[in-house]
Amino acid sequence: MDAQQKLAKLKNKKNLIIHVTAPSDICSKHSARKMWGDNWVKYELVQAFKSLGATVTAARPDLNPPDVLIHQSGGGIEYIYKKKIAQFPPQIYKIIWVYSHPEAVTSTSLQSYDEIFCCSLFFLEKLKRMGYKNTQVMLGATSKRPVNVPKKYDIVFVGNNRGPYGKDGRKIINDLKSLGNLPYKIGIWGANWKNKIPDAWYGGLYWDYPKLGDLYASAKICLQDHRPEMARDGFVSVKLFDILGSGSFAISDKNIGIQGIFKGAVPEYESLAHLRKLLDYYLSHPKERESKIRLGQQTVFKCTWKSRAKLFLRGIDFGQ
Repeated sequence: MDAQQKLAKLKNKKNLIIHVTAPSDICSKHSARKMWGDNWVKYELVQAFKSLGATVTAARPDLNPPDVLIHQSGGGIEYIYKKKIAQFPPQIYKIIWVYSHPEAVTSTSLQSYDEIFCCSLFFLEKLKRMGYKNTQVMLGATSKRPVNVPKKYDIVFVGNNRGPYGKDGRKIINDLKSLGNLPYKIGIWGANWKNKIPDAWYGGLYWDYPKLGDLYASAKICLQDHRPEMARDGFVSVKLFDILGSGSFAISDKNIGIQGIFKGAVPEYESLAHLRKLLDYYLSHPKERESKIRLGQQTVFKCTWKSRAKLFLRGIDFGQ
């Protein structure tokens, strides 16, 4: 059964069953999954599909076939289910959103998907050069909206210290530490930071995602970074959408995709000296921060998870 035959079968189906798979599904316990950012991207998509009237199932898609399977990663699904996507029941309409791990994509690894979405315009062109034709772009989104809370922090960062016990680190936090004694109130949340940063900076292991907008809004500046392979191929963190949506100001490391999306709203630092210059300038120029926030919100308020869910299902004519 080819993709068009599957779509014809699903068109105008009243009870559409969807399964969304993310790398965090490798964790059997919610307490572990909630520490992964992609778990919350999946959460937002699931809520959006439900709002359109679809049924979202948590059952294993290889054993209990849904109508539509959405795989949220560029890496292989066998990482989670110990079998390749080609081994899944053939009647499933299979979609991949290359949202992360572009380094894992090859000219053959996505061949068994009926449709390919990509989180980067730059990598979309690579996919086309690899020979993939059923491709289109799908950027990040946000459900966050401005929160009116007092400014409690000068600088906030939310993200795990990478690698086992934080051995791989995060460059943006290493750079922040390298700036020496800073006269700013800093808060950092995530796994494996305790004893790796100054005690005064450590906010905690976890900040509840549904209330993350409160934390972002309480900061004058929120920092964000990207894995080197993501930055190189223009995969822009969903957290930048959340930061701006919450009404806060963002500074990021270099990523070739940022300016095309945010049109100058998110400054990118290029060196330690540049990072210090940006922090000092924007912390002392609140009107400039607000101007950048408003500029960024012109983009992010159009990027809703419901619009993303509709795009996934546009060929099925469901929830339109």
